[in-house]
Amino acid sequence: MPGILRGDVVTARKRNTAQSTVDESRRDFLKLVAALSAAGLVAATGLKHIAEALAYSPKTPTTVITPETLKAAYEADVIIKREGPYAVAVDREGRIIAKSTDHAKVVQEAVDLGNNIIVDGCFNVLEFKSPVYIRRVVTLRHFIIKAYDTPFIIDTKTYVETFGKAFENCRFRDIIIDMSEAEGKTAFDVRTVNESGYNVDHFEFRNIYIYGVSGIGFWLKRVEFSTFDNITVVCKGKGIGVGFRLGDYDGIFTDNCVFININVPAAKTCIHWVFGHANVFVMAKLGGAEVGIYLGEEGNEDRCRVRWPTFINPSFEDIDVAVKVRINTSTSDPGVMINPNFWNVQTQYDPADYPRPVIFSARDGLLGHYWWYIYTHKIRGHLVVHDVDNEVRVYSKDLSTIVAKIKNDGRITIKKIDVGDFGGNFANYTPPSDAEDGDIWIAVDTNSSAPGARLYIKANGQIYYINLSS
Repeated sequence: MPGILRGDVVTARKRNTAQSTVDESRRDFLKLVAALSAAGLVAATGLKHIAEALAYSPKTPTTVITPETLKAAYEADVIIKREGPYAVAVDREGRIIAKSTDHAKVVQEAVDLGNNIIVDGCFNVLEFKSPVYIRRVVTLRHFIIKAYDTPFIIDTKTYVETFGKAFENCRFRDIIIDMSEAEGKTAFDVRTVNESGYNVDHFEFRNIYIYGVSGIGFWLKRVEFSTFDNITVVCKGKGIGVGFRLGDYDGIFTDNCVFININVPAAKTCIHWVFGHANVFVMAKLGGAEVGIYLGEEGNEDRCRVRWPTFINPSFEDIDVAVKVRINTSTSDPGVMINPNFWNVQTQYDPADYPRPVIFSARDGLLGHYWWYIYTHKIRGHLVVHDVDNEVRVYSKDLSTIVAKIKNDGRITIKKIDVGDFGGNFANYTPPSDAEDGDIWIAVDTNSSAPGARLYIKANGQIYYINLSS
């Protein structure tokens, strides 16, 4: 079997890189993470101890890698091994193609060998003190990384300008990243040019565990038709970091991506959707954050666009605001916010805590401008809408009109007002048939002979009123 040549030569063994299937190694990866977590190694003590748990011994280096060893590494084109302080990249023929104490440099040389290759980290612990630029079609799998900088930069610009087409079909699988020393950095950063054609298409991210994040877990720019499956991003704590940032201002989109089994148990914002269309989140478990899902951004409302967002079975726990929306609905662009879908929303909280979490917090008029589909299940909290003055507004069932408001100073505005000619002195007025105990409303009789106004209230099954006069 021929080896891999330097440059852009594709391996003799072709692969269908467009196929999107769940990696068979997922169960092994989950067992590894479970074991490391149970031992308190992943989130608590860092990757130095993970290396010990994996029985890595720098005193017993392996200098010759045989084809049989490579076959055990799932027939990867390149594997990355550790020899003491060195990282060593070896091709399928057992030839060493890179060796250095700069582990990121070794991985960089491996991923730059050519398109459509597989680089296997063999779950050795690698330290990345500089980014690895992804600028070829590559599959990276079985990596454990201690990051001091952004570990992976998707270099869309270089790829597109080298090959003259969109960047497609990279895969990242079974990867653990410790970001605790990479202050303010992004784990997976897609860098591009905001021009037609500079897109990332059909990428796959599966079985990714990132922790210690103080910056961003995934920042996706001009990414479309990509899959994110079984992703966990753990930020340093509540009020710190962002799990996912979708798009950026002024047209830098994230479109038509699918996110499955997403877990962000600690963050400032779990999912921040700035600009993009038709992304679907299925089974997102969000917690320990100030905001679960943030659509738009305060201070940049005119620069954000969110169309057809769908969240199926989202779960919120220990969240101050589950869904926060800050998009300017007064803009002339009719697609600022279109048809948000929230199915089976679930919230968990300690009943002893007060206040309960805010489920929806949106700017003035947002729910009235566009249809929202909200199907709830086990939802506990406050369904509210805030305007710029943090005024609480309650909308009608069809979300077309405001029926009540609560002002900052505690005043209540009742928008339920029956106005009409009721025959004078309300002779022909009929109170709402569905009135319940505690309901309050206003009626105005415009009859020219005997006009009047009344405040109605239903209590203990009876309807009472007070005549109002100026």
